[in-house]
Amino acid sequence: MLIARGLPLDSAAGEPAMAIRRMCTIMVASPQLLIDSGAAVGLPRSKLERPLVVNRSRPAMGTLFETCLVGADEEHLSSVAEACLAEVQRLDRRLSRCHVQSEIARINREATRESVIVDYELAELLKLCYTAAQQTAHWFDIASGQAWAIKNRGVEFLELGTQLDFSSISKGYALDRMAELLNTNAVDDVLLQGGKSSVLALGNQPGMEGGGWHVGVRHPLRN
Repeated sequence: MLIARGLPLDSAAGEPAMAIRRMCTIMVASPQLLIDSGAAVGLPRSKLERPLVVNRSRPAMGTLFETCLVGADEEHLSSVAEACLAEVQRLDRRLSRCHVQSEIARINREATRESVIVDYELAELLKLCYTAAQQTAHWFDIASGQAWAIKNRGVEFLELGTQLDFSSISKGYALDRMAELLNTNAVDDVLLQGGKSSVLALGNQPGMEGGGWHVGVRHPLRN
């Protein structure tokens, strides 16, 4: 789903829609391409009027996460951008089943034998995924249709061979956590991107007539 002017198109739908939103993917251009020197998006010529744009990127979750932050304080923007990317890498270490020491790898090793207790952050994400699977008749399912359960903070596999995989939600979840950091640090105009499949836009792109951000979407039926 596209996010325009800081609001998801189905923002009135409530929390279940948030679960569905994280499953959606769109193709976007790099934030660095959307905002170059300023001429491409019609920034004012005067340096005094030109907003500062800070771009940062870092590899995580098997792709490249990019941030494009707009504001008046370059030092603050840079600090917040680095904090956002550090949060993505923290989540990558927790949620990737490819990391032997990750929480999801521990669950996959132990939950067939016994209930695995997880922390509150991971429990909330697992409950969100479980609810989304039920609401979508398992079209979205981090267990690919295999039986599992979560009660309070205990995760249990109900059949042999069950494995959980957050790859369908991890990038969108990471973007949501980044947005929380941006809100806490009063950064209002931003474009976040997780690879070529997940994007979150808040506020306004500099020079964009009518406000919002200009995001390109690839036609689903064309190469």
